[in-house]
Amino acid sequence: MNRIFIFALALLAAASNCQTAQQSSAVAGNQQSGSSTQSNGDLTATITGSVSSAATGAGLSKATVRLRMMRDGRYYGNAYSAVTDASGRFAISDLEPGEYGLSASRNGYVTASAATAGAQKSISVLTVASGAGLADLEFRMIPQGVITGKITDEDGEPVANATVEVSDYKLALSASQSSPTGVAPVRTNDLGQYRIFGIAPGTYRVRVRVESKTYDNPAQGTTKKLAYPATYYPGTAEAPSATPVRVSSGNEQQVDIGLAKVPVFQLSGLLSDQLSFVAPIMAVGRNGSVSDRYLARSTDNKGNWTIPDVPSGSYTVVCDVIVDGHRLGARLPIEVGEKDVSGLQLNLRRYPTLHGQVRAEGDAPLPTKMKIQLEPRQELVSMHYGWAEPNKDGSFVLDETSPDLVDVVVTGLPEGWFMKSALLSGRDVFESGFELGYGEKGPLEIFLGTSGAVLEGNVVDSQQKPCRNATVVVIPEPSHRLVKSRYYTATTDRDGHFKMNGIRPGNYSVVALESTESGNDTELYALDKGGQSLSLEEQATKRVQLQALPIE
Repeated sequence: MNRIFIFALALLAAASNCQTAQQSSAVAGNQQSGSSTQSNGDLTATITGSVSSAATGAGLSKATVRLRMMRDGRYYGNAYSAVTDASGRFAISDLEPGEYGLSASRNGYVTASAATAGAQKSISVLTVASGAGLADLEFRMIPQGVITGKITDEDGEPVANATVEVSDYKLALSASQSSPTGVAPVRTNDLGQYRIFGIAPGTYRVRVRVESKTYDNPAQGTTKKLAYPATYYPGTAEAPSATPVRVSSGNEQQVDIGLAKVPVFQLSGLLSDQLSFVAPIMAVGRNGSVSDRYLARSTDNKGNWTIPDVPSGSYTVVCDVIVDGHRLGARLPIEVGEKDVSGLQLNLRRYPTLHGQVRAEGDAPLPTKMKIQLEPRQELVSMHYGWAEPNKDGSFVLDETSPDLVDVVVTGLPEGWFMKSALLSGRDVFESGFELGYGEKGPLEIFLGTSGAVLEGNVVDSQQKPCRNATVVVIPEPSHRLVKSRYYTATTDRDGHFKMNGIRPGNYSVVALESTESGNDTELYALDKGGQSLSLEEQATKRVQLQALPIE
């Protein structure tokens, strides 16, 4: 029987964009790539629009606009592109009916993956009907930010070929929620210098990694080894201790990082299941306390494995494979102190299946587009765990989902609805999250409210005038801040007005911020500002007047 496995290592990887489209003028039209399709001239459409700078409003020449056909949320089939003229205008013709993903790119600017069209606020997927065109598609591109600096060792000497990368800084959520940005990591030159460009304005962690190499420890003899751990700015191996780096639109931020060697140790053990292939095994720092993931370098098809050069700290040893179409995994929490750790045994077990039931308040009919999924608080592996659509009676099954600490997430709810509670085998897990482990689990009972709290109001600027495009953030009280679904955001309209429906009743604070241009640091700045306290009740509407606070 065929046995296959998929490496599911949650390594930070940069997204790469295919830059194969040949440039053509906006006036000349467009080009296609991908599968060839016979077009009917009577059914095709033409899209025209403009690309401008979000900072100055001026049109941008030489920007490439791309439309890629989509189906079920994935790209397929034909791609169309055009390059803007001197005034920032473009035209793409002979578009077939269907859905298209949008993007615009240009040197010196952050790639825009959404545009405005007519009265719509923002769209990332454009639906083209037969023979119907569009004449006002507009991309507003943000000038890129840049992070540059120098990496040195403990003696102040430059470190060449070190890898420097940035990730989103998520203060409001758990420390392990740092996530990739889509900006490619870079390597330092022979002077230890680096430059990362194309960064959207926001708040980030900056981390440097060096190619694994161990050094003898003169103080301890040759039996002890030293190595450079992955290090966050300004010089810590722990993500929670990293200093946030604020990147502004069009500006360059200097970030220098000094490295220092630390003692490292070896982990070794046995994977109990006899597989016909070498299984991927790694040690992952727990709760954001250790910055890196360490991969097994020496494994064999008898199950023996070794992970070298691991600093002291708390880890989970992880194995994740697919065998005969079924997902298997192993998790082993360990502590690494001041010596090697051997004799560790990993036992592969099938990922858990979770049975559940959704009920709505007052036995209201369940939404037809609702989806249930589990969201890990720390992603030990990068594979998607899937989702389930409840049956008409509200029952659902999540097959081979995450065994790790997760939160239940419900999407596709009608306006005003909210998740009221979640019980696993009678235990309330809405706030705490839950770990399934392995095997059959349940029942997970989800109760939905149909009349959540409503918050609306107006935001003014420092001149007491209506503040357009301000971001309003509703923040839960401190005991609930690890739960993503307890945060709510809205953007004000041209009159400075906003409205949020379906807020879970409770105590919150609310903050209005001037447009951040990038959403990655909204919670960070909102928490830093404190905000106006408010108590929200079910079926009740509260109105507030806020002044937008600046982003320094």
